[in-house]
Amino acid sequence: MCYAMYIAADKPLPLLEWDEAHRSFYVREIDAREQGVRVQFTKPNVYYAGSHIKCGCGFVSLSLHFYI
Repeated sequence: MCYAMYIAADKPLPLLEWDEAHRSFYVREIDAREQGVRVQFTKPNVYYAGSHIKCGCGFVSLSLHFYI
């Protein structure tokens, strides 16, 4: 199971497309299945944030690296 990371903001944020050839951080609008996460935020603009491995797990593995 992958981690899902979301970002919420007062104003719309720029989207960063996933690029398989140049893996990096990316931001996309939430899809229909993810609409339920909106209740967790007070800001109106909610986005999914993905890491270099195309899911939120890359954020966890990078953060664990700093604590070991």
